[in-house]
Order: sequence, then structure tokens, then C-alpha cells
Amino acid sequence: DDFVRPPAGMLVTCGDGSDPDENVWLLNIHVVFGKSASARNAELEAAADAIEAYLGCKVDPSNPGSCSSSGTWSANAAIMGGDWNRSKSRIEKFLCDNISSTYYCEVFLDDKTSINRTTGNWSSPYDHFVSVYKSVDPMPTGASRIPESEYGAASRQDYVDDISDHIGVSN
Repeated sequence: DDFVRPPAGMLVTCGDGSDPDENVWLLNIHVVFGKSASARNAELEAAADAIEAYLGCKVDPSNPGSCSSSGTWSANAAIMGGDWNRSKSRIEKFLCDNISSTYYCEVFLDDKTSINRTTGNWSSPYDHFVSVYKSVDPMPTGASRIPESEYGAASRQDYVDDISDHIGVSN
């Protein structure tokens, strides 16, 4: 298989779902972590194929859990967010550069969002949103790190100890 943890997604429809320009695939990914950069890069390349597979999916409203050739719901855009375990430039190289020329691809957020569990210091810029779309006009999106005042913890170290070693990002 191409992934340790395969991406998952859901189609969000607007109105009756019939206009693919008004619908969007929301996808999640958690790229493998470890010392093997080649394994992480391979998952990024596979993510390009996964995104295009979702964009090619036609969903039958009477059976929304599967793709079919008779489906009437589809989308011309996808947003994949998650823990990429790679920098923005690596995602651009290994994912965006492998997306079909039919689509535009943008990576949002290049701030450090991972926190070192021992020191509580920022460690890596690994949490991103990738936007892939057919339209000439870019999708209105962006992302930023959630301010420390909104963590719900007394300190960054408390956040790491009690909640996660990745801070939330918002768009």
C-alpha cells in the first residue's frame, strides 16, 4: 500500500450538490514519520494521486459512501490538511509538482507548528493545508497557527504534556 495511514475524506456539498464548482473534498493526511525522508516523500507523491482520485470521484447521493460512474455529486476542489512531516517546500516538490496540469496546487502555512515534547520549544513546520482546484481563480484560503492565548492550557509545555505536540492551525 502507498500509505502507512491512508488519507480519508468527505465531500461537502452546497445546495443540491449538482454543481462541482460549489462542492469541495475535505481530506486528512498523516504522513509517516521517521528517519526515512524517501518514505515520507513517497507518501507525498502518493498523496497527489489520492487527491486526484477524490477529485475524479462521482458520488451517488443515494449511496454517499462510495464512488461510482453513475454518481451525480463531484467537486472541482480539494483541501487536504494534516500532519505532513515535511516542510512546505518538500510538499510543493513531491506533491504539487506531481499533480496533473489540469489542477492548481497551493500549500498554506509555513510556520513551525510542532512542539518539542521535552523543551516545549517550536520544532518543525509540519502542519499544512494543501489546496487543489480547477478554477483559474485561487480558492479563498490561507492558514495560520492558533495564538498561544487560545490553547486552552496554561503554557505551551502544559499544552504538549496534556494535549498534543502539534498546535492547531486555522484558516
